[in-house]
Amino acid sequence: MNSLGDSAELKILQGVHGHDKAYHLPCTNAKAVVVFYPGDQLQDRSLPAEVLRLQDPHNQARIMAKKFPGATIYVVMPSRLEAGCACFDHFLNKTTQTGEPLGYQGSSFKACSQLWSLLKHAGSWKEGANQPIIHLVGFSKGGVVLNQVLSELACFADLAAAGGSPSSAQQAPQGASPAVSATTEAQLPQPMSAFLQAIAQLHFLDVGLNSRGAYMTDARVIASLGRQVQQPRLQIFLHGTPRQWDDARRPWIPQEKNMFVRLLDSSGVLVVEHKYFKGQEPSLLMHFEVIDAMRVDL
Repeated sequence: MNSLGDSAELKILQGVHGHDKAYHLPCTNAKAVVVFYPGDQLQDRSLPAEVLRLQDPHNQARIMAKKFPGATIYVVMPSRLEAGCACFDHFLNKTTQTGEPLGYQGSSFKACSQLWSLLKHAGSWKEGANQPIIHLVGFSKGGVVLNQVLSELACFADLAAAGGSPSSAQQAPQGASPAVSATTEAQLPQPMSAFLQAIAQLHFLDVGLNSRGAYMTDARVIASLGRQVQQPRLQIFLHGTPRQWDDARRPWIPQEKNMFVRLLDSSGVLVVEHKYFKGQEPSLLMHFEVIDAMRVDL
């Protein structure tokens, strides 16, 4: 089990697209790995103490350990900071200077190959039996990584459909999503196929951007996921607050969220919505407090 009183250990992990900093809270005999992607890093020390506490990756790791008992936790920091703006260059194909996504391209498998290699380097993913399932949490701007992952899962599903039946040599871990199936080794390394099959839950935690792209709205991507969904199912959780979902200055955020939900529902992909702090005035504090308030149940 996790030792929740312990501080997460800062690691520099090698990935196929570059080195990333990650705060690691290990768990003995873990059956799951939770990867938390934070958002922009606020640098104003005059901010409320609670905001600073909840932005601290050590605390984020401890909170995730409470939400997901029995899981190893990683808080994977942005690959680059631009005046505090989170830039996940090692996971996205192309971004602006301040990290806003310039589209999502699943055929690159950039996000999943980077995460796969990071977890291999950390010793939390080994080829063979008894592999853990993977839960991904994208907070605020960190949700862009989850959108890229969805694009890659959809591309993998298309490859599987074109390549024939799933390989019996690599079975998905129990509880994982079959929204992706094994494909041929020529198309994708077989060990990474098993990793893609292990992705079970995606949690969009009060995500939002100052541009479009906070939620996946490509109908082709969601349709590809839906065609491959069987049991057990890929689970997508949307967690929001008035700070993002009721922001009149950025109406595209709720518009994209609502379109995302409609596409998922129509394609048969399981989606669960949780809204927190209903009726309260939007605030920066609630945006961070949702990390503590986050529910992981259906």
